Amino acid sequence: MTPGKGDKQDSVIVEDALSVLCARAAGREGIPVQIHAGLIWTAWGPTRIPLVKELSPFIYSVPETTFVLFHGGFPHPDDLAHLAATMTNVRAELNWMPYWAGERFAEVIGQWIDMIPNDRMLYGTDSAGLSCLTHDMVTREGLAQALEVRVSRGGLSKPAALQIAANLLRNNAIDVYSLSLPKYVV
Repeated sequence: MTPGKGDKQDSVIVEDALSVLCARAAGREGIPVQIHAGLIWTAWGPTRIPLVKELSPFIYSVPETTFVLFHGGFPHPDDLAHLAATMTNVRAELNWMPYWAGERFAEVIGQWIDMIPNDRMLYGTDSAGLSCLTHDMVTREGLAQALEVRVSRGGLSKPAALQIAANLLRNNAIDVYSLSLPKYVV
């Protein structure tokens, strides 16, 4: 490739190689790589960003790095659930998903609880203001509904359900980001 003479494909090859190098460096330093995976909302409306299926080859190529995939992969949270269930270096982060999934959120988080090891799910947000409060309420309500269903059916004990909630809402983020904060223990 001649400097200044490359085409779009040349730049994609260089960008992909640099992304892998940066992700490997982050992994060596113990720094998780955060990627928006699903929809994001901008001042111009919803914006398409990489789908989980499109990110899979990149993530598979850097198994030593922890990846935190934002927005639950919405509108395809099942793709993120599958990837987080099968790749030990993937964390499913559900910010904004409760808002977008709406009434379906309890069903989606229930699927995650059934599929993903509970140390690979976490809650956080990249929003601010009143939307944070709305997300918190919807997340807690949907999580409570999903856990209640599993406890009432005998699939989970109440202490196990409470520990899943503590892990998802706090403890897993403390681990992923190496925070010096106390964990909730049930």
